[in-house]
Amino acid sequence: MPPPLAFGLLAGRTVSEHAQSLHAGRGAVRGRTIFTRVLRRTGSAVGAAALLDRHPTNEATMAEWIYFLHTPREDFAATMTDEERRVWGEHFERLKRLLAEGTLILAGPTLGRINTGIAIIEAPDETVARRIMNEDPTIASGFAIGELRGFNVSLLRGRDDSDDTA
Repeated sequence: MPPPLAFGLLAGRTVSEHAQSLHAGRGAVRGRTIFTRVLRRTGSAVGAAALLDRHPTNEATMAEWIYFLHTPREDFAATMTDEERRVWGEHFERLKRLLAEGTLILAGPTLGRINTGIAIIEAPDETVARRIMNEDPTIASGFAIGELRGFNVSLLRGRDDSDDTA
């Protein structure tokens, strides 16, 4: 886990330089992810550092979780009822909100005859991750069964691309 950001660390440094300092050693990716997410929320590097100084345990302990949405039948996407379409529409709007809030990392369905939904989220612990999953309209309405597992985003295009390709 990276150390909490200290307000004074930003003095005379760009956001990029500050983010790079978070990458040194163990927890490098987590530090960059947390700082970037909080920066997006606050709109300023100073605001992000101040927020993380005030709440280091809440932001610095985020973990990734994956949940699967198991649909009730094969060819579900092609055979949805009007009610199922309405609930899946609510589900999609909620995922867009979670993405905007910085909770959702990735979401989408598998294709083919078996349509399993996949959502990768960040949450501080399993209790919160399970609450996020269970509040999904598809699960809450009984149209899907949720399955939660811990997850680790080990490599991510755009985040973990190596600059040492020369």
